[in-house]
Order: sequence, then C-alpha cells, then structure tokens
Amino acid sequence: MDIALVLKVAPVLLALMMLGMGMGLVPDDFRRVLAQPRAAAAGLFGQMVLLPALGFALAALFPLSPEIAAGVAILAISPGGPGSNLVALLAKADAALSVSLTAVNSLLAIVTVPLLTAVVTTVFLGESHTPPPSALAKIGVGVCVLTLVPVALGMAVRRWRPTWADRADRPVRLGSFLLLLLLVIGVAIEEGDHLVGHLQQAGPVDVVLCAGAMAVGFGMARLAGLPQAQQRTLLIEVGVQNGALALLVTELLGNTAMAVPVLVYSPVMLTASLGVVAATTLLDSADHP
Repeated sequence: MDIALVLKVAPVLLALMMLGMGMGLVPDDFRRVLAQPRAAAAGLFGQMVLLPALGFALAALFPLSPEIAAGVAILAISPGGPGSNLVALLAKADAALSVSLTAVNSLLAIVTVPLLTAVVTTVFLGESHTPPPSALAKIGVGVCVLTLVPVALGMAVRRWRPTWADRADRPVRLGSFLLLLLLVIGVAIEEGDHLVGHLQQAGPVDVVLCAGAMAVGFGMARLAGLPQAQQRTLLIEVGVQNGALALLVTELLGNTAMAVPVLVYSPVMLTASLGVVAATTLLDSADHP
C-alpha cells in the first residue's frame, strides 16, 4: 500500500467520516454557535486564523524540503474533523460544542482551504507551482462534495430514520477513524525503507504542530473565560486536524511528497489524543475520588 494508493482512498475516507458526523447532527448544533458566541468565536478564530499562522511559521522555521514544508502548512489549514468529536466525547469535554464547531468550520473550509492552498504553494514551492484558478475551484468543489454533501445526507438520515442514525453514527465515525489508522500503518509497512527518513524530517515538526495547536486552543479558551469542559473542547478541536481533508488536497494537487507530513501526523495526533483522554480521566478521578 503506497502513498499514491492512500491518496486515492482519502476522498472515500473523508466522505465516510463526514457522513458519520452528519448522522449525529441536528439543526440546533448550528444554532448553538450563535447561542455560545464566546466559545464559538474563540474556537473558530483559533482554528481558522491562529492554527494556519502556526503551521506557516513552523514550516518556515524547521529545516524542511519545500514539499514537506508545504505539506505541514496544508495540514494546518485543514481544520478539525469528526475525529475531534470522538476525542471530545471520550475526554468528557463539551461534545455538543465540538460537533457545532466542526460543522461550521467544515462549511468555511470550502472557501478557506482553496484560498490558503494557493498561498501555501506560492510561498513554499514558488509561483510556478501556484495552482491556476480552475485547479483551486476543483479543490473547493472537492471539499464541498466530500464534506457538505455527506453531512447533508447524514442529517437527512437522522431526520427520517433517527433510530437507525443513533445506532450507526458512532460505529461509522469510529470505523472511519480506524480505517485512517490502518492506512497509515499500511504505508509505514510499505515505505519501511524510507520510514526513518520521513520520521526524521516530518516527525519533529508534526509533534510541535500538534502540541502548539493544543496550546493555542487551550489558551484561547482561557482568554475567553470559558468553563473547564469548553476549555478541553477547544484544546481538542484546535489541536486535532482533519488529516483526511489534508490528504484530499495533496491528492488534488498531485504531489505525493506533500502527503508525508500528513501521514506522519496521524500517529502523533492519535498519541496526543489518547494522552488528553488519559489526563482528563485522571483529573476527573482526582476531583471525584
């Protein structure tokens, strides 16, 4: 299973993840963003502004090849996906707020991802690699078809078959998350000869990006004076990126090298997420012995 095959599978994986999220969504999840303006503003600003800025800064500061640097920046402009909702649930954060933020940033990504992709390729690969408007439009359409359409379909299923949706949404989300992990493991096995090189180049910057993103989310929540559960939510929502979306962008750009930091990021993100869940479990146990 090489990287090129993973890039072909990524769109299906992304659609499956968004379908699962849609089956857990109701219209009130969108209204909640307006009902909790401080939490929503802090979360969206962290995801859509501060996180891309952090990704660009790290990609520029670390000694990376242009393709790896561009891949790191692409990862940073791909806001948290359904995986963050699962982590928020396990960490006893405000899962409803997590779902609401994911739903809104998925809509915004239809516009922000193509625009920022043009900036990424120009800055790190040079103007000669800047995608033409038609290619950027293709990315926007791809993000729309593979995020908005599955979410709408999932919400329709929940509207008309709520019992079935309640039974299916979590297994679909968990299954797609595990599928992403299996794809990464498959690539690691197939790319064994090059794995050490990938880890040496992309591993450190991915670790710093993940830790920095979580710090940004937590910091924004603290500045906004949010309660503890919502602090955890923003830590997770800003800290866990949508790897499947980033893989889709690299696939549409036709650059497999840019996918390397995205694939290396997945086990980093999984480890960090498990660490957050373990830490919050210990804290809750200490508070309620």
